[in-house]
Formats: sequence, structure tokens, C-alpha cells
Amino acid sequence: MIVRFLLCMVISTPLWACGCGGMGPDVKAAWQQAPAVFLGTVVAAEPDNAAMFERQVIHIRVDEAFKGVTKDQVIVLKEGGDSCAFKTSTGKRNVYYLRPVPDGDLGIEPCNRSIDSADPEGDALLFLRALPASANLTRVSGEVTYPAETAGWKGLAGAEVEIEDKGRQVQTVKTNGSGVYEIYGLAPGRYQIRLKMPVGYKLNLALPHWFGPEPGYINLSEKGSTGMDYLLKEDTLVSGHVMDLRGTPVEDLCVDLQRVGQTERVGRQFGCTKAGGRFQIEAAPAGTYLLKADDKVRVNGQTSKSTVYYPGVRDIRKAIPVSIDRGMAGADLTIHIPDGKERRVLSGRVLYADGKPVAEGSVRFSVAEMGYEDSGELKADGSFVISAEPSVTGVLKGSILLFDRDVKACPQFQPLPRMTGAFRQFETVPVELKTDQSYQGLELKLTIPSCDKVRVGRQ
Repeated sequence: MIVRFLLCMVISTPLWACGCGGMGPDVKAAWQQAPAVFLGTVVAAEPDNAAMFERQVIHIRVDEAFKGVTKDQVIVLKEGGDSCAFKTSTGKRNVYYLRPVPDGDLGIEPCNRSIDSADPEGDALLFLRALPASANLTRVSGEVTYPAETAGWKGLAGAEVEIEDKGRQVQTVKTNGSGVYEIYGLAPGRYQIRLKMPVGYKLNLALPHWFGPEPGYINLSEKGSTGMDYLLKEDTLVSGHVMDLRGTPVEDLCVDLQRVGQTERVGRQFGCTKAGGRFQIEAAPAGTYLLKADDKVRVNGQTSKSTVYYPGVRDIRKAIPVSIDRGMAGADLTIHIPDGKERRVLSGRVLYADGKPVAEGSVRFSVAEMGYEDSGELKADGSFVISAEPSVTGVLKGSILLFDRDVKACPQFQPLPRMTGAFRQFETVPVELKTDQSYQGLELKLTIPSCDKVRVGRQ
């Protein structure tokens, strides 16, 4: 899998931004450039699972040495407290390419190929474990991957890559179980390289290791290395319309996929309605899903976001599953937004523990067994008005998302447990309600006091 440390991150505060551009070197070039190359295991990380803006001292034991280090040597890296700094945890195993860093030692260089997968069939270890012979031959290699369901990329086994020289002689190589292909010993020259598209997939992006004379071509030098990575997407499609009960199209509403039997929505897979209330979701992993959306319900002049499932129910137990298969377009589906006439109004304020209003944040009323919730945003005075389905028993909570760096600057918040990530979420004490009536004057309190130093993140 591609795990090169080519970090490209954009955070709202410019001082925290880290950006990289361009392609990194391939495995052979990274090995040639880096003074130290090895497969290693993190034996200690201080602190372990460091947050983005925490400094971290990392101790890595060399398991296999390929250049500039010895087996069982322990390498110590001192990583800074910024978004470009590498963070890891005890037990993690990777291939490392260490280069000189500003303090004079060897370390992880952002915006370069500095870390690779420890997969025995991965691109890095295939080359490194074939040394020294692999260094003296030309090498064309690459990966064929598609998005994993949660995050990252998954290798596609058995994909065929064709490499054609100027004499139109074609060599075909197949990817291994990790989606990697490689071929050694081709004569220096110009080659066309192409993937025979596997059934059920589409090309998302073709990434040359070095940009050649034209797309789809590579230049191979004496004892050189190059290749092409192919990022695919699954050839799937689910589409349909969202309508209200009068048959009017509902626009600007996003429909997500949720695996049957799971509570989380499938990341990156959604489609928002456009003209005519039409939506479509492409490239979702094949499987059986529920279609889920948050429609905007307006009651007494106030808007709430309310869960709805295909074909038009609030209760997940009444939702109808939809099967998605590669290479086949699903049936055109219609989600009908339920009537909101019988809804109950929930209103009140969200306060800090010291009684001051929470100026920004959200409030949610949820019924776990229904997979249903209603939510709304807080006003500047901490007040909220949302509506909910009638005759259900659920939990009402307010929440606020704060930058972790700001939280640490507020002594009244201490002590707080360690965490990873850039934000902390704080919630009010939950209140159980049965919506056989509407409620006014509800008061939800956070467990933390107010602090003028904090900035609120988007919920």
C-alpha cells in the first residue's frame, strides 16, 4: 500500500498548515538518496499516540538493515509539535528512509518518501529484500489500489499491467496479493505502460513515479527505476430522487450509505440532491446498505436536521436495505420525506458549568434503538429550538468542539485526559425525555466552565 510520508494537510489556522506538492521518489530512488534505510519497530513512543501538536520522542529498533544502520540498533527520533511532524505509537512497524534534518541528525523528512509499508509483498520490501541484485538492474514497478472502506487504499490482486517498447513488444505482469507489480531487466528506453482495467473497476488516477514525455509513457535509464501507480474506484452506482409527501423535489439534501448492521456511515460515499431532487452515489464498495439522510424539518419557524432512511422512515428498523454490485447500476430509488405535522418542539439553553451561555455548538435528541436523531445549532445566547418525532423516548445533549491547543491554555479545564487529534468535544449531562409533549425552558449544562481563550471548531 502507499504509505509514503508525503503529508499534505490544510488546517484553518495558517500557522498550523503543512503542505506538500509533487510526486515523491520511487523505492529505488528513495533507497539511493537516504543515508539510512531499514525495517523497524517502534519500541517506545513518548508520549504514546501523541496528538498532532504534541512533541514526541520515538525509539525504533532496527529489525532489518538495508543501509547505514545495523540490526537491533535503536534509532531515536525527536518529532516536533506541528502538523508536518511524524507521529506514531508503540508496536508500529514500517520501512524507514532517514535523511538529514535541520538539527543535524537523521530523521523523518516531510514531503519526501520517508516511510513505507512493512507488508512483505509491498513495493518497498520486494525491492529492498532483493538487494544487491535489484540495485544493478532496471526496475519498473507500481501499485494498483482502490479505496478501502474506512480509510486509505487497498491493493488489488491479479490486475494485469502491460509494458510496451517502441518495437511494440509487449510484456504483461500481474499484481501480487498486495496489488504490487514489478519487472526487472528491461533495456533502457521509452515505454508505454497501461493497465488492463479489471472488471468492476474504473480508473480514478494514474500516477507516474516520474513524469514522462507524455501521459502513459515512462523513460527508463541505465540501472534506473520508474513505473506507474493506478488508483482505481469501484464501478458502482446507486441513484434516485428525494421527494416530499406532495411530490415536490427536495434539493440540497445529502444521502449517505450505511452498512446494514453498522451504525457508522461509509466514509466518502454520499450524493447530494440537485435539480429535480436527484442524487447519485458512485464508487461505493459493493455490499448491502441503508440509504440515510438528514432532512431539514421546519416547525414554528425553526429548522432541525432529522434522520430519514429509504424509503421514507425515521426508524432504522423499518428501513429497506439496498444491494450495490460492481458493474451494475442499481434501481432508481425514491426517498419520501415523512410528514412533520405531529412533531414536538424542544427548546432551552446550553450553559457552561459557571452559568455562562455557550455561544456556539449544537444540540441533539437521539433514540438509539431507532438509529434516529434530531439536531440543531445554538444561537449566540446559547438558546436552541429543535423538533422531534412524537411519542418516543430519547436523550437530549448539547455539545461543543474546541481546539485542543486552546483547551490546554485554560487552567480551569485542568486536569484533562490525554487525547489525539486537534479538537476536544465536550458534552452536557444527558437529559432523558419522552416526546409525548413539547418542552420549553430546558437547561443543559456542560461539565466545564467558560474560558475566553478557546475557539470553537465546526461540529
